[in-house]
Amino acid sequence: MKLLTTSELATLFSISKHTIRHYIDIDLLTPKERRDNGYFFFDEENVYRLYQIIVLRNIGYSLKTIKTVLTEEDVAHYFLEAEQNLQKKIDELLAIKNTVQNIIQAQERYKL
Repeated sequence: MKLLTTSELATLFSISKHTIRHYIDIDLLTPKERRDNGYFFFDEENVYRLYQIIVLRNIGYSLKTIKTVLTEEDVAHYFLEAEQNLQKKIDELLAIKNTVQNIIQAQERYKL
């Protein structure tokens, strides 16, 4: 795989270059290469790590927690826990949706 620039990596994940630089600054992401001109270049391992960071961030983990998570050998249990939390939220939202639908039906039926 060819090395990607910060701009290419940002485009790939639809995030800003600033976000990537921030991840570098806080040692969450370590580029494969840094050239004399200050440009960063990223390899496949960096792409996978950034993918993990973005997914964990979207799930709701803080950057501090993500940094800790990614130092562990096995991160699968974090994703399993996140999946369970997401399912719980989905179930809660479905219950709310059902309640709203019941209210709408009652309003139509009884002209409240």
